[in-house]
Amino acid sequence: MLSNKNINNVRVYSKGSNVTGEKIVADVVLKIGCECSKEDIFKYCLNKLEGFMIPKEINLVSRIELNSSLKISRR
Repeated sequence: MLSNKNINNVRVYSKGSNVTGEKIVADVVLKIGCECSKEDIFKYCLNKLEGFMIPKEINLVSRIELNSSLKISRR
């Protein structure tokens, strides 16, 4: 998803689901001034990713926490 010109950063993780057991979730930080919607990002994923890689939930967030090594925090 980082190849999308409107996306600044992404954190992808799995989350428990009552139906399938687990689902893929993506927290997305948009670039300043971008007016992308969750639907736009989902459509982009449909065109660029294999079916099993497509997030079932997309959250637009303002920032993603980094640890002291400047890597994405896994909390």
